[in-house]
Amino acid sequence: MKKLILLYIVLLSEIVTAQTWTQLPNFSSNERDDAVAFVIGNKAYCGSGLSPWFTAFGDFRVLDMNTEQWSSISALPNGEHRQYATGFSGGGKGYVFGGVSGSKFYRNVLEYNPLLDTWTTKTSLPDSGISGAASFTLNNVAYVVCGRTAQKLASNTVWAYNFANHTWQQKANFPFGNRWRASGASLNGKGYLLFGGDSANVLHKEFYEYDPVLDLWTALPSFPGLGRNYSSLTAINGQLVVFGGIDSAGVYQNDLWRYEPNSRMWRQQKSLPAKGRKGGLAFTNGTALYYTTGIDSNSTRLNETWKCDNPLVGLTENTLVGFRVYPNPVKDFLRIDFAESTNGSVEIKFFNQTGMIVLETTLDKNENLIDLSRLNTGVYILNIAREGIAYHYKLFKE
Repeated sequence: MKKLILLYIVLLSEIVTAQTWTQLPNFSSNERDDAVAFVIGNKAYCGSGLSPWFTAFGDFRVLDMNTEQWSSISALPNGEHRQYATGFSGGGKGYVFGGVSGSKFYRNVLEYNPLLDTWTTKTSLPDSGISGAASFTLNNVAYVVCGRTAQKLASNTVWAYNFANHTWQQKANFPFGNRWRASGASLNGKGYLLFGGDSANVLHKEFYEYDPVLDLWTALPSFPGLGRNYSSLTAINGQLVVFGGIDSAGVYQNDLWRYEPNSRMWRQQKSLPAKGRKGGLAFTNGTALYYTTGIDSNSTRLNETWKCDNPLVGLTENTLVGFRVYPNPVKDFLRIDFAESTNGSVEIKFFNQTGMIVLETTLDKNENLIDLSRLNTGVYILNIAREGIAYHYKLFKE
């Protein structure tokens, strides 16, 4: 009897060879998560964070995105080591704000001068200390959004830090609830906020845009999956990309998504070919996406550094070899269109994130709708088997 060879083709990981992940030299210090980063020119400055033995680091390293090599810079001053800090840059300087070390919540701002390799203390936030805030920079002003207070409650405050005179100004509160460890980025004169957990530890998937002229927040199309936090949102060449984090099902993600402001569409990109992770650092040189440090689902802190070339290259959306699957996300009925050359029936299986089969059936060209209304909201793997070949596809159920 002829032996069938099962070939697994992972959609959105192998279709476009131009979009590639490459492992670079490791972050040149100890493994860590919840560190902080800022970019000045073509260099990314990364440091502080939580050590594997649960103390805060103060050391910093810099990645030259031209040579893709790490080197050392001055550490944070003694007594200033922290995790969950917020980083931003402006006027040729880098800044570290807030964070926590033990029970101490910081509210000060530390300015880094790359020409002198020195740290200087600037104006502190005129409020209590805060950790895990998101940020974005618009017109020489850094906006620090939400975060967590010493009372371990998520916040909805928004503060603006002016690089020119080192002053703080409170803005209207974020109107859609409290958030902690949300993800922020700026693009085309607007700020963006995605994900985050509230004081009840509910993780959100909603997405918002901020207009600094009107001091106004607007809801955008939500992320097409579960809520998350500890993710990284970055602007690249007119679009936004988000990587990784932990979702409300407790899954550490390794996926990459992009948001197109013009079409207001979310599109999945090529996943990192390694374990899912959260609490790392993402940055860009304008063309490639970099990600370093973080922690995986085994609570292993990392010092890996990865680079994704061409992160905005479009994948063949919802297309398998010989099939077209849509919509994704799906609420009730999923449709699978067959190529004209497809003959006979195919076996269909849906796996949940624990690997359990939750639905299986067979389809042919005359019967191509599947009722998924009974499935719970979440992420599933669709398996289409034909002639000994199995095609896998990640699907989001609303």
